[in-house]
Amino acid sequence: MRGAQGPDLVRKQPWLDRLAADHRAGIVNHRVHLLRSPLTDYLRYECEWGYAPNVAAGEDVRILDLSEREAAEGLVDHDFWLVDDRHVIRMHYDQHGRFLGGEPVDTLLARYQRARDAAVAAAEPFGAWWARHPEEWRANHAA
Repeated sequence: MRGAQGPDLVRKQPWLDRLAADHRAGIVNHRVHLLRSPLTDYLRYECEWGYAPNVAAGEDVRILDLSEREAAEGLVDHDFWLVDDRHVIRMHYDQHGRFLGGEPVDTLLARYQRARDAAVAAAEPFGAWWARHPEEWRANHAA
């Protein structure tokens, strides 16, 4: 935000290589982020330096901006991973948004599959959302 050079993506390159290899192999990595614009500084950073390169590597990142549309029916009120469409990991964060850890959920698989499907269907591709919000780009945001 102060004009300093962005993060060095060399450290992230193994992850980007993994996403690209998965994409070439037909493995789909979805991510849906529910948020409200205007974005916090951290969310702008996450979009520009996290999601943009991930999408370029083949990850399907989608945004559900709750300042623009209602939450889809069937969503859950917390972050989770659904791995291989059969393993649920519920994510836990503290009041400042710091990640505390994940917890396997052995029941309710169908509920999480429905929540995933609802989120993916209601959200829009990151590239389209990001293009509509140039006010959030670091280059256009007043420091």
